[in-house]
Amino acid sequence: MEPDGAPMQQLRRHCSLGEWAEADRLCEAVLASEPREPGLLLLSGEIALRRGDLPAARERLRRAGRAGIADVGWLTRLIGLMEQAGDLESAAETLRLLLRLTPRHVGVLCKLGEIEERLGREEDAIATYEAAAALAPAHTPPHTARSILLLRRAWGPPLPSPPEKQQSAAASGRIAMTTLGRNGRLGNQLIQYAFLRCYGRVHGLRVEVPDWIGRWLFDLDDPYPSGKLPVHKESRADGSGPLLSEGAAPVLANRDLWGYFGCHTSYYRPHSSLFRALYRPGARLEPIVGRAMARLRSRGRTVVAIHLRRGDYAGGPLFWPAPSSWYLEWLEAIWPRLDGPVLYVASDDAAAHRDFARFSPVTAGELGERVAGAEMYPDFHVLSEADLLAISNSSFSMCAALLNARAHAFLRPEPDARRLVPFDPWNSEILLRAR
Repeated sequence: MEPDGAPMQQLRRHCSLGEWAEADRLCEAVLASEPREPGLLLLSGEIALRRGDLPAARERLRRAGRAGIADVGWLTRLIGLMEQAGDLESAAETLRLLLRLTPRHVGVLCKLGEIEERLGREEDAIATYEAAAALAPAHTPPHTARSILLLRRAWGPPLPSPPEKQQSAAASGRIAMTTLGRNGRLGNQLIQYAFLRCYGRVHGLRVEVPDWIGRWLFDLDDPYPSGKLPVHKESRADGSGPLLSEGAAPVLANRDLWGYFGCHTSYYRPHSSLFRALYRPGARLEPIVGRAMARLRSRGRTVVAIHLRRGDYAGGPLFWPAPSSWYLEWLEAIWPRLDGPVLYVASDDAAAHRDFARFSPVTAGELGERVAGAEMYPDFHVLSEADLLAISNSSFSMCAALLNARAHAFLRPEPDARRLVPFDPWNSEILLRAR
């Protein structure tokens, strides 16, 4: 608790009026009698910040950091002030102290990774992001931050977009998604970005996005956000799909979109050529996945690929894992009729392929190709190139199905039928809801 009384009331009044010189003198006077009071120490540093005296702010905030503060709220505030003062070293040190109090706090780990990254401590940042991702596999930001660091280290900056992926030079406005890379992992990000690009093309808007892994995987060098825009949050009640139609009003022009935009895929069908062009592997990725596919096809003439989503799929109406038995039932029925089949199992569960031992399944590790920072991508690419494809209830494999132009059978798990059923990737809900 901060000390109270007439001096503190006067101090608060000076601060509320922005009378920082008077507040500074009074705060230092009160601190003389309360030299280890956390609230006063932080306020002293904040006042120096407001006065624009960064050296004094840093020195005072470091003094606060040495005062043995053990309160999570005070430490969180102190870290924010240190960051504002440009003292990233002290902010990182204080974040590590905060982690000792809250060792499983994903937000604190993510903030520490960000500060380490800004300090140029790349290896430390990667390790911190990995620790955050391990604690919360469904939380996207640490995955995205780690991916970008690893891809940038391996490949350097993104390459320029080839002509078929470039935006139109004529734009009458802007549309952005500053949260791209934060709301869901690869499948969700591909849907969100595709919505932006399709909407931008229909309405003549320039699409602006932050760093996300698509810049490296697909050579998408879109402009970065050039200024703050009003945020538009997706309304599931209204639905976003109709906004992609020619003639629809450009209601999202000059907005920063927030949401998932997982509309019925029939709305993307008129834009299928653009959708597939955007997600052709980039110049540095294509040789890697090309080698992987060549090795897979050397094992059989018909590639049958299945996706088993496990990991963060713990149940519920949308995130339900389909059992292996549904896929086995389908495979047993079709296998004898296939020409030289080879089974590929894509999964976030390293043991999932064991259920399919009788079919001698192949996994990504056996293909000998790895994309540091996008370790899931070889799985995704095989799903998009398979001759028969059975997906899970996941945007990851649904997007792969949308990109697959060669498969002659598409199946997905149906929760009511409790089996795999045929589906049209371009005329489907992205996720099926279990009752």
